[in-house]
Amino acid sequence: LKFINQPIFLERTDVLPQKCELLVVAPVPLNKPIVEPPILSDTLMWRYIGVLTRAEAEDAVKPPTEFRFYHQWEPTEKSNEVNRLPLTVFYRSSRNNPFHWLVRTMGEIIEDNVSKKREFLIRGYYIEHGGPMFPNLSTLVQFYENHSYNRNGYIDVFSVANC
Repeated sequence: LKFINQPIFLERTDVLPQKCELLVVAPVPLNKPIVEPPILSDTLMWRYIGVLTRAEAEDAVKPPTEFRFYHQWEPTEKSNEVNRLPLTVFYRSSRNNPFHWLVRTMGEIIEDNVSKKREFLIRGYYIEHGGPMFPNLSTLVQFYENHSYNRNGYIDVFSVANC
């Protein structure tokens, strides 16, 4: 993970050909980590909303029955000690209740016979609250985009208790 804790300076030459000025862009607050986004097809990438706190994810997704993926981060964590951020699904139910679930993986550790390097080979992705497993994140997203539950007259993308 990389962290941003300093202003970003951009050189601006579009004002006058001879003049060059620096624009200061505000730093990202609290050393928010920068992560590689998940691998999703181009048509599904809009569902990923970045590194956010739980509250920021809830603010970012307002319409009922919408879901987005984000890397969950809490500013109370010491940023220099964070080496992984959980990929999380945020879902706002038809009754406007917020839900956060981790995206889990299943796989196995394999070892290269020549280099003896070991790595985790992901065989499937699933959402921790239940549901089917998929070979990649794009297939998981497509499933939930096209699937719904009808519980007590309320239509939801995920099977949730609507209290």
